[in-house]
Amino acid sequence: MNHGGGAAEKTTGVGLVAAAVVLALLEDYVWDWFMYLFGLVLISVGALYLAQSRSGSEGKAVGKR
Repeated sequence: MNHGGGAAEKTTGVGLVAAAVVLALLEDYVWDWFMYLFGLVLISVGALYLAQSRSGSEGKAVGKR
């Protein structure tokens, strides 16, 4: 029984190390995706804002005429 417990502890240690490595890799991957998505959102919001302000100014110009 005691030997089995030691093996289980060893397996748990290996599992923890593997989990830490996977988490580190995933964190890097997730961070890249987050930055990519954040950039896309910023670009789309900026484009929408520009389009809205342009159409708004055009509307005002047409209204003045």
